[in-house]
Amino acid sequence: MSKVNEPQLREYDVAGAITAAKVVKSDDGFVLVINVNWKEGDLTVYSQRNKPRAWQSLDRLIGHLERIAPSITHFEVFLTGNDPP
Repeated sequence: MSKVNEPQLREYDVAGAITAAKVVKSDDGFVLVINVNWKEGDLTVYSQRNKPRAWQSLDRLIGHLERIAPSITHFEVFLTGNDPP
């Protein structure tokens, strides 16, 4: 499993490297997974506690993304039967 932290997410956003994003519903909330143009596969956004960063609502996730990664304007949402990669 490939991980990315929030400072890296900001760097990728500024560099224009994010090619896709998806939100996956997990037991802990909504988890953000991205793809970048220089690496194949999914990168799961992790918190400082070395766990997938989970938001309790889509509203909070979108509000957070508007501040740290405003280039992410479209993403897929997976609500059932999926755990973060």
